[in-house]
Amino acid sequence: RHGVGWEEMFEGTMDYAKFYNDWIEDVKNTVPSDQLLIFTASAGWGPLCEFLNVPVPDVPYPRANNTEGFKEGAKAAARSVFKGGWEVVKEYATPVVLGAVVTAAALWLAAAEG
Repeated sequence: RHGVGWEEMFEGTMDYAKFYNDWIEDVKNTVPSDQLLIFTASAGWGPLCEFLNVPVPDVPYPRANNTEGFKEGAKAAARSVFKGGWEVVKEYATPVVLGAVVTAAALWLAAAEG
């Protein structure tokens, strides 16, 4: 069995592709072949339903998590984060900058008088 390399994971030196591939091989070598389905989502309902011994549904296999959908979702998330981040900056930066200016002015006056 392959253990998780916690030190490598937290230090950023872990080879995730190797870990994944080793895990897949471990599963293939451990699970009896008649109880294991190596499934590729792009294959659709056929292999999955055959393996589970159930009829193929009359609805298309879901394709919501395809590459184009993922890219569009990532772009939308980035736009949302940027817009939300700008709103946070506008809301909180103004009082912080104003506070810093007032503090600097008070310190300057105190130093000038003292």
